[in-house]
Amino acid sequence: MTKHLNQTIRYCTAVDGSSIAWAAIGDGPPLVRCAMANHLGEVLDNPRWAIAAGLKTIARGRRLIVYDGRGTGLSDRGFEDLSIESAVDDLMTVVDASGEASVSLFADAVGAQPAIAYTARFPARVARLVLYCGYARGLMRRNPSDQQIAQREALLAAALAGWDAPALTFRLLNPSETLPDATPALVSEAAQSMGKEMSGRVFVRFLRAQGEADVSELAGRIQVPTLIVQPTRATRIPFDEGRRLAGLIPAARLLPVDSANVVLTASDPGFDAVVATIREFLAEEEGPMDRGPFAAGLTPRERDVLELIARGLDNLQIAAHLNLSEKTIRNNITPIFDKLQVENRAQAIVKAREAGFGREGAEG
Repeated sequence: MTKHLNQTIRYCTAVDGSSIAWAAIGDGPPLVRCAMANHLGEVLDNPRWAIAAGLKTIARGRRLIVYDGRGTGLSDRGFEDLSIESAVDDLMTVVDASGEASVSLFADAVGAQPAIAYTARFPARVARLVLYCGYARGLMRRNPSDQQIAQREALLAAALAGWDAPALTFRLLNPSETLPDATPALVSEAAQSMGKEMSGRVFVRFLRAQGEADVSELAGRIQVPTLIVQPTRATRIPFDEGRRLAGLIPAARLLPVDSANVVLTASDPGFDAVVATIREFLAEEEGPMDRGPFAAGLTPRERDVLELIARGLDNLQIAAHLNLSEKTIRNNITPIFDKLQVENRAQAIVKAREAGFGREGAEG
C-alpha cells in the first residue's frame, strides 16, 4: 500500500497476473468509477481535473472506489492485452478486492463498454448503473464515414508522433475534441493529466480497442436500474448512441443534457442538476437485498452462481453468462448446496427465491 494525499492506494492482481492499483475513499454504500484509463494521483487529488468535482459530489456519503486500468496510471503498464475483455477483468478484480458483495457503477465515455459487459455478466454484483456519455458500439461499428475514419486516423497518428513529447501540442487534440465546452485551462489540464495516465502508444491501442468493440448484445441482458446521462452535442460520442443504448437496456432512463463534453465538468451549465439527478437515482435503492443470514457465508462468485440458478439457468447457461467454464460452475455448486443445507437444485431454487434471489428473469 502507498499513501497519496487523501487516498490509500492498494494493489490487486487480475487473472492474467497484471497488477491493478485501486483506492477507496469514504464510507457508505459502495460506488465504483469504472474506467479503462485513469491515474489515481490525478483524478481526485487534482481539484482542476474535469471529473473530480462531479465525482466527489455524486459520491458524498458513499464509499467511492476508483482504480487505474491496466496500462495506465499506477497499474501494471507491461501487459499487451488492452481489450474490453481485459477491462472487464480489471473491474471484476477490483470489486472482489474491495470486499463488496454488490456495488453501484458510474462509468463515463470509454468506461461504458466494460461497465455494460460487467453488469450483464454479473447481475448479482451490481445494484445500479450510471452511464455518462455512454455507448455500446465503437466508432468502427457505427458505419463511419470516410471523413470520420480519416479524422480518427489523424488523431492516432498525432498521438504516435508527439504524445510523449514535453510540449502539449499533439496531446491537446484529444481533449480539444472531447471537452469543447471546457475552458482552455481545463483542456490544457486534461492534456497534461492524460500524459501522466498513459503513453501515446497505449492511447492508440485503447482507442482502437474501444472503436472495434460492440457490447450491444450484452446491453440487452441488463436488468438492473440504469441511468444514461447523454450530452446532446458531443461529437466523439453522438447523442444518438446514448439514445440507442437506452433502447437496448430494458430498465434504462435517458437524461439528455445540453453539453458537448464527454465527461461531467463543473463548468457545464446543468452541472448541479445532473449531479442531483444522479444522486437521487442512486439513493432510490442503495443496493440489492442483503438476503440476511441465508447468504452470509457465500463468496461473491457463489452469490453470482446462485442468482442465476434461481433464475432457472442450467450450468452451461450460467457458464456462458459469467464467462467461466462449465467445470468451474460445477465446482461452485457443491459448496453452495452445502452452505444452504439443501440436497438438490430444486430445493436451492426455492430457498434462494424466498430470500430474494432470481427476482429478475425467473423462469417459473
